[in-house]
Amino acid sequence: MTVKPDWKWIFGLSIDSELAWGAVRVDAATEGCPYPEPFEAICGKLSDLPVTLSTNNYHEHIAQCLRTLKEAPDTEFLKKVEAIGVSTIGIADHLNDRLMSIARRNLIPGQGKYLVNFAQLFSEIFPDISRIRIQNDATAKCLYRYEAHLAHNPKEPVDLLFLAMFSEGVNGGLVRSARSGSMQWGEPVASLLHQELGHQFPPRHPADFAFDPAYSGCPIHLHCFEALASEVRLRKQWGEDVFQHPEHPAWDIIAHYVAHFCWNMVLAIPPQKIIILTRNASVDFQYRVRAIFGQINNGRSMTGPYVSYPELERPDFISVLPREMPPYLDGVYGALEMARLELIDARRTIFELSDEEKHKRLHQLRNTKRS
Repeated sequence: MTVKPDWKWIFGLSIDSELAWGAVRVDAATEGCPYPEPFEAICGKLSDLPVTLSTNNYHEHIAQCLRTLKEAPDTEFLKKVEAIGVSTIGIADHLNDRLMSIARRNLIPGQGKYLVNFAQLFSEIFPDISRIRIQNDATAKCLYRYEAHLAHNPKEPVDLLFLAMFSEGVNGGLVRSARSGSMQWGEPVASLLHQELGHQFPPRHPADFAFDPAYSGCPIHLHCFEALASEVRLRKQWGEDVFQHPEHPAWDIIAHYVAHFCWNMVLAIPPQKIIILTRNASVDFQYRVRAIFGQINNGRSMTGPYVSYPELERPDFISVLPREMPPYLDGVYGALEMARLELIDARRTIFELSDEEKHKRLHQLRNTKRS
């Protein structure tokens, strides 16, 4: 017996240097609401997010952009949206659906305050929707890349995928596989907050032993991964042209930090695969990252690597991939993936809590979101 499709619209919002959106239909009658090919989504840019925005008008600026979008004559389908996902830079409180702060934009409301309450924001624009899921941009992009891998490699599922993002900021997202019957999906590895891995302090590249703090890419720290390996650092020290020349010596320095970033994750929670998103997706840069990672793993040993497991030995264990074009699409696709998971009510993962605390936290979360 053929099951009649039950098409439902989902909506994704991406907050980065640009505000972008996407919407797509998924078949809720099929187990797992299969994620369609990304090109089937309707996507667009809503606005640049000017640096002149303050903690006082950030929420309202986003709200006004969404009102304008919903009132456009060719977006009638938005009235049929049933679940929403958000990918955002900054500190995201995914349990309470809030954007707390964005340090690199100097948007820090203060203790106990927040920039955007998404439950409130979307209740103004989509009053009939209570299904909302948010994550920081690295985690959202990792979800999208996980789903893309699963769709194109169904016989080679990845149980734990790590995405390292080296862009204006530096961070990583971690997604594990979750299963129910024949259904499989990706689920963020997160507890009370998402990862903030870009603010670890790496061993410095020899060229950075006398690093000039004026070039730091982090507004909080002077010598973390984000300070030393972000696009902000590259732009400050070598100018915009460095992104057009993948052979520039600066990329040797960045490869050093990317490899150490991957090494930290292998030591903490060994993933089956690592994906790097950066402006330099050249074969040469990928080779340099893999070579440095191998040197770190081998250390001073003459007997073999310090860490060894089958997936790590694969030549594509670390893959450097180009970002989607335009760049905001990575965030939009990740936001849509979160909306899809929210639509099928996939269980949120809350680590490091007792079973009783997990049940209580999820119960409170759902009551808050549906009230």
